[in-house]
Amino acid sequence: MTVGESVGEYHDVCYSDSAKKESTVTATPNTAQHSVQSAVYVDMENLAGKGKELLVELLAKWPDKAPKPSVVHLYVKADQVGLWSVWGDGQFQNVRILPHGIQHYSNTNTKNSADVAIVIDAMTDLLTGATGHITVVSDDSDFLALYSAMISRPDLPFSSESPPFLLVVTADKGKQSETIESFVPTEHLHVIGVKKTQANKKPVQGNKTASNSEVAYQNMARMIIEEIPVGSFKSTDCQGIIKRDWAGHDLAKADGAKFGTDFKARIWPHLEKLGVRIPNEKSKPLKYEMTKKAKDKLKANH
Repeated sequence: MTVGESVGEYHDVCYSDSAKKESTVTATPNTAQHSVQSAVYVDMENLAGKGKELLVELLAKWPDKAPKPSVVHLYVKADQVGLWSVWGDGQFQNVRILPHGIQHYSNTNTKNSADVAIVIDAMTDLLTGATGHITVVSDDSDFLALYSAMISRPDLPFSSESPPFLLVVTADKGKQSETIESFVPTEHLHVIGVKKTQANKKPVQGNKTASNSEVAYQNMARMIIEEIPVGSFKSTDCQGIIKRDWAGHDLAKADGAKFGTDFKARIWPHLEKLGVRIPNEKSKPLKYEMTKKAKDKLKANH
């Protein structure tokens, strides 16, 4: 027996079982059988707590721009996979919900850890025939690189003039990059609105009750603890979070010294209760310290 015959025999044995499966993957992407007509890849970390509302609305009002999916991949924190699986099974009946745990290897918060995983999984599924259409749900403009690759590579097994791709972004202009709408053609872009939760709504001007205001500040503190890494930080490091999720709030419009003063008076008491520290009250600018205790306490309260 020659080496070639031996390898060929080994290939036949290894793939004899997989050939019987519903999902068939062949060596040539052009002739692949699609076991899933359309798949959705949701960047839950990027959606800042709005992922559930967004997904429910998206699947209930699926756009005509893409085939209706039979599987939805959720990219979530590694320790929450089980929780998302339970939620998905109870929420949806006609679509598979597959949570994928994303492990964070750094305390920095400058990059969404799910980006690379989504791009690799989506392109692998498409090129192996596991799916026939990719829908990415994220406000991250980095996914424009995926769309760009699909339209610039003539060797890929689909028309670059009409790639099987849809990018779904939210209507939250404070977070969504304007580059997305200016770059992606309308046939490959879908914008969807998400109703704000009661906790994130701005109280009616002139009718602010103390309880409503405190609920908002409490939620701001919780989001800050979730997103700011362990270590020293300034109040201004939190401005982006507040402007993103509470764009209409007075604190989101405050700048400079006023923001620092209001932050100390309104948000700091809630941060302190959860374990955030001020190492030196006399430091200028005032520096806070995010602690592991605060993050553990927040997680325990969820």
